[in-house]
Amino acid sequence: MKFFLSVLAVVFCFTACKNKPAGNKSEDAGSSAFFYDYRVWGDEEEGMVTVRLQYRLGGENGKALRLAQPGFVMLDGDTLKADSAGFTGVFYETSKPLDGFAGSHGIVFTDSSNKQHKEEFSLEPFTLENELPEQIKKAPFLIKLSGFPSTASRVQLIMVDTSFSSADVNEELWVENGEIKIDSSFLANLANGPITMEIVKEDEKTLKNSSREDGRLLLTYRLRRQFEFVD
Repeated sequence: MKFFLSVLAVVFCFTACKNKPAGNKSEDAGSSAFFYDYRVWGDEEEGMVTVRLQYRLGGENGKALRLAQPGFVMLDGDTLKADSAGFTGVFYETSKPLDGFAGSHGIVFTDSSNKQHKEEFSLEPFTLENELPEQIKKAPFLIKLSGFPSTASRVQLIMVDTSFSSADVNEELWVENGEIKIDSSFLANLANGPITMEIVKEDEKTLKNSSREDGRLLLTYRLRRQFEFVD
């Protein structure tokens, strides 16, 4: 009986340890061991920008850790609080109104040795120069973006209809002068009726010299419109 109870105690201890929430405990691995995972995404429709910062041990897919005291991280001078989710792990996040967020911003991570690690990024929101009508004749047309970079930049163009038989559009394009041509090759993949269109610009920057693991800064901005194709 004593042997049986001892086995139960060992099993209970093992299970309890295994089920501890991941990432809630701070670990002082040293800033040089972290992979800096910085993500910024904005959505014109929602009118918000979210900044999420994570510090991973073991590379870009490693465990996201809570910073050991007295370490902390700031965005534009405001200290971010730690939060966590089961799958995501520990993160430092804030959301800001899109209006007024365009331009340069600074991230300052102060590690447990009081050494500062600084990164800057710039968000460039864009919109349509001329709004699309509710109904559009299904023929080639031009979309002109306002606030888009003057240099050639890559975007993802997504256009989805409500038909199960059509192929839809999901294409990576290089855009110059803010112009996107919706030509016959795109239209051939879409049926008449309601269309949801998204234009997504994503830029990834490798963070060098932040740590021996390096890091990444991923900037994403999304514009969404709905309209109807008609003959």
